[in-house]
Amino acid sequence: NILKQPELDLCQKLLGIYGSQLQVRKRKENISLSCLIPSIKPPTVLIVEDYEDARLLYRRYLQGANYVLRFAASGEELWEELAKERPAVILLDVLMPREDGWMILQRLKILPETAEIPVIICSVLDQPSLAFALGAQEVLHKPIEEKELREAIRKALNQ
Repeated sequence: NILKQPELDLCQKLLGIYGSQLQVRKRKENISLSCLIPSIKPPTVLIVEDYEDARLLYRRYLQGANYVLRFAASGEELWEELAKERPAVILLDVLMPREDGWMILQRLKILPETAEIPVIICSVLDQPSLAFALGAQEVLHKPIEEKELREAIRKALNQ
């Protein structure tokens, strides 16, 4: 035997820390080992923007980055998306019909199920103090550069 039981137990414990499993199969004199490693889903970025050209720009900026992109064109669509899945970060426009971004941000930060989601305000309005007071993690002033957007998301995700 190349590996003894204490070594196998140690390997099993170490892999278990990372959500993996070590499978040991013994057949006569042969031992086979296999490691089951769970797949890691990339973080989801929910982009709340009513202007289609801006959504397309964000998609272009973020394609190739390891994110799942989801989109909402209104506050109503945002709440529908949140009912399906909780994103890792939200990009939020302020100037939108019916429910503006300030109302949405305030509601996101009041609700316990969404309060911890980092929100990045993306707006032509230059009101960072209001955004931070309402709970925004970051404020980006439009027009937004690709590098600036990617860095804000990385920072919000602690990457």
